[in-house]
Amino acid sequence: MPFAVREGRLYVDGVYGDLHCLRADNGKSLWQRPSDEKNRNVRGDRPSGEVVFAPDGTILARSAGDLVAIDAAGGEIRWRVERPCDVNAHPRVAYATGLVIDNGLDRESRVAGTYADFAHRPHGDAAWRHVLAPAAAARTRPTNGVRDPVRIERRFGSVAEDWNDTSPTTPERHESRGNPVASAGLVFTTEIVRRGAVYLEAFVVALDTDTGEPRWRCPIPPAVHPSTPVVVDGTVYLTGDNFRVHALDSATGRVRWSALPELAPTLRLPAAEDGIPYDVNHTDASPVVSGGILYLASHDGMLRAYRTNDGTPLWSLRTGASDEPTSAVGTRAHPLPVVDGGIVYVYAEEDLVALESQDGRVRWRASTGWASVYPAPVLAGGLVHAPTDNGVMSLDPVDGRRVRHLDVGGRARGLIAGPETLYIGGPDGIHAADLP
Repeated sequence: MPFAVREGRLYVDGVYGDLHCLRADNGKSLWQRPSDEKNRNVRGDRPSGEVVFAPDGTILARSAGDLVAIDAAGGEIRWRVERPCDVNAHPRVAYATGLVIDNGLDRESRVAGTYADFAHRPHGDAAWRHVLAPAAAARTRPTNGVRDPVRIERRFGSVAEDWNDTSPTTPERHESRGNPVASAGLVFTTEIVRRGAVYLEAFVVALDTDTGEPRWRCPIPPAVHPSTPVVVDGTVYLTGDNFRVHALDSATGRVRWSALPELAPTLRLPAAEDGIPYDVNHTDASPVVSGGILYLASHDGMLRAYRTNDGTPLWSLRTGASDEPTSAVGTRAHPLPVVDGGIVYVYAEEDLVALESQDGRVRWRASTGWASVYPAPVLAGGLVHAPTDNGVMSLDPVDGRRVRHLDVGGRARGLIAGPETLYIGGPDGIHAADLP
């Protein structure tokens, strides 16, 4: 249940896609948008799970595949951009010098299944578009990619495509992956080239924010789901095949380092009959970077930490997600770590764990009563707030001592803090409590 607190208002994206605006001080409803405008499917260049605002202060949402901007004060649609998209795809949004950056299927292309990156000005006017290579006829090349272990069927327009078809006659498709992210005059995005369920190539691409022209294009090992890039201090970080972590120079695209972790034996899926290996990273998990350390929590059941300057592994922690191959390809979410003051907070099975960021030493554990991965813990009012099996507990960050427990009649579906108030999405609605 995504939340946002802004200028005395609480914005809530409900379970069924209804977007609500409430007064933050008393919960009075100010306006509501119907469920066909699903803001919950819009992702920003921050961790998912929040209402996404455009640079002009409007709220970005989807309506029948179109990108719409909703007036935050009155709830009216300010502007709309038509763009048909795959019904199974998540819209992706980032911010750059007043522009809304989006990507997905290109309606202007004459070739079905062609993707593009789009930039819109604050009122929805088109600024530029960067077209990926269109779907191409089959070509002879060595098959040295990785296979998607999830067998699904998707539809592009009226054409059904079986992802299990990897024959040489299957056309190759260039598609966008992850969220476009803007930093220092550039927009960073990821692209893949696949033939059916076999992924042949992957790239990180930097586009000029003003023109959309490519500045550089760096190949990385083939991957089913390269993650959304994270840009910190001139370095682009992302994950690729089998939880491999890449660090690139943001100005030139030069690879600074790459680290491939040792996987559990149960995750080393055998090659298919045609000899093509599987890619077990089906999470598109983005790393978290803080204080010179990169953290990657993925649903192979591990939280791993690396030095950001050279990729040296520092430590790892089992978070308790199943290490069975069926869970490694998309049936279990990964816990998102929260870092503050040199302490890492992450869920591990039914516990919230606090660790030293430098060496991974466990400071304390606190039972939540259920195996949670979302919502992430929130730090506010000098305490750590985390959901439990029937509410939210507030803990002392030093020793994990429980200061307070709020019962909301079930598991919290959303959690966010305002200046003086903690807002909780419970099974029966929104709860507000003063910060201790």
